[in-house]
Amino acid sequence: MLLYCYNASMLKTRIRKIGNSHGILLPSQAIRYWRAKSGTEVELVFDADRLIIRPVSGDRDGFVRALDEVLDEDEAILRDLAK
Repeated sequence: MLLYCYNASMLKTRIRKIGNSHGILLPSQAIRYWRAKSGTEVELVFDADRLIIRPVSGDRDGFVRALDEVLDEDEAILRDLAK
């Protein structure tokens, strides 16, 4: 693996062939920085010519669950307000 550390926020690695797919091995520095472990869910963000890999925030998951509960509980009230 090719790995350069220019500063605390930039690391380089290579895309590897893994079976019939391709993957990126994350350096241990990135895993420690995220306080992540094997199995941590990440999201890929495509921004112009950049690929951003970041851990999925548990806060957002909790927010979505709470929002679903409110919408389920107050569906009739929300429908009346929408009229």
